[in-house]
Amino acid sequence: MAMCWGRGSLEVYSIPGDRSTTPRRSHIRKMGTAEMLVSVYRRNVVELRRGVRTAAWLRRQKEEGDWQFSPEWWGTQGGSWGRNAGETVFESLSTMGNGVISVTAHPASTPIPEEWAVVEKELQERQASRGHGQFKVLGYEWRVLRFNSITRQSVAKVMAVTNDQPPTEVFLVQQPNCIAFEYVKSMLSVGLSTISLAGYNLDQVTHRTRNMRILCVGLGGGSLPLFLAHNLPGATLDVVEIDGSVIEAAVETMGFPPCEIHRLQANVSSHGLETRNQIRSNVPGGHLNAGHEYAINQEVLWGGLLNRVTVYEADGEHFVEDLVQKRFNEERLSRQYYDLVFVDAFDGEDVVPTKLWTRDGAFLKNLNKLLHPKHGTVVVNLHTDSPPPSILEKVTGQYRSGFDPSLSQGRKIQEACCTYRDVLLPPETGTGPTAGLAFTVAVPSQGNISLVVSRGLSIQSHLDSQSQNQQSAQEKQMFVEKLQAESKYVQKVLNTRLDFFKRVSRGFQVVQGRVSPAKVLQ
Repeated sequence: MAMCWGRGSLEVYSIPGDRSTTPRRSHIRKMGTAEMLVSVYRRNVVELRRGVRTAAWLRRQKEEGDWQFSPEWWGTQGGSWGRNAGETVFESLSTMGNGVISVTAHPASTPIPEEWAVVEKELQERQASRGHGQFKVLGYEWRVLRFNSITRQSVAKVMAVTNDQPPTEVFLVQQPNCIAFEYVKSMLSVGLSTISLAGYNLDQVTHRTRNMRILCVGLGGGSLPLFLAHNLPGATLDVVEIDGSVIEAAVETMGFPPCEIHRLQANVSSHGLETRNQIRSNVPGGHLNAGHEYAINQEVLWGGLLNRVTVYEADGEHFVEDLVQKRFNEERLSRQYYDLVFVDAFDGEDVVPTKLWTRDGAFLKNLNKLLHPKHGTVVVNLHTDSPPPSILEKVTGQYRSGFDPSLSQGRKIQEACCTYRDVLLPPETGTGPTAGLAFTVAVPSQGNISLVVSRGLSIQSHLDSQSQNQQSAQEKQMFVEKLQAESKYVQKVLNTRLDFFKRVSRGFQVVQGRVSPAKVLQ
């Protein structure tokens, strides 16, 4: 079993004499270390007594975040069918329209106690050279981040550990390879497979011989950027999240690494005019001022990952605009291209902000300048905003007004797909059907769609001369087969149990034609 626990940690609850110099937001309560130890132990004992997870059973499982575990974390909020309501460990009122942001803890049945000793041994070996006590595994929990106290925004499995060297503290370690939501698995699978198929060598990134730059717009609980940072040791990540309460929840209770955090603020002059955006450092919980002991614990638990992930509390539109304006020198800008971009941003009503897919908006205009011109790949999570066509509509070919059957379902989704393609693959630069590709894959279980825009791919580039005269359906099938084959290679390179193959082709559709906003939004 591959050990990954050393990739992250976090002080969740402090002992009396909290080091924090930053005012906390409205938590529901604070636990002392002793209370935290008892709480974690109690919740884990309840689950482990069920006796349904054996070592032999675990060896047969393919994915750590398989859907069969969902009853453990789904919860009973809003009358849902989960096993329990969990215990609320964080609660804060959002100032960005996301309502009450909360985190609940739920017992996890895996890994089983027999496997804890292996993790402890690995951590203790890292500590041996430093002489700073020994880590002890307390147990594992699911943590669920919710908007409006109901909508499940993110799910993560965390490991709770403590150090027997005073001062005693409890740390949470989010498990980077445990992805619970299917749409996150889809984004990772299709995004990494696509950029690899475009000729980008991910094997070099895993061996730290090539530096990869990744931008994630939207943090949530942090499962997507943490998977990337853990499995791509040569990658550096910029993570942008507009809601400070979400960042606080992720770092303090979801086991996301306490990495460097900045806040992008717009200063207002005495004349009431908005001046240049400036970045100032801000780390929740005073982690930058933590003592020597705390720093050593972080080094043991995180290794070098802390230095490769940076979180920005900022509006995604303002962030990319700020980068472009600071890097006006074209030569400097070319060295700062993003190879891969993930956009997973929703508001409290579960809607993608319009500014992130407006055709003439600042976000896409500046993202176009920051994306690598040869292999740059963008993956966008979109949620369906209208029901799929009925059987009658499919049979007759007569669809309701504004619905384009060649695109993903939903009027707004159709416009978003066309907008990303048109802005990031503009025909005036020579990029178009023969020098770039936009396509979507479906996430049927959640009603989501993963949109992919690649500057390094086209369907025609993967066909021989005889195939170019064949029907488009056959051409598409040939491309899908190549993408599936690439997905197996990428999964092997990353050495992950996440099944990329089955997620890169579900509901595959090429974004074709140039659909005008008037047609889509009528």
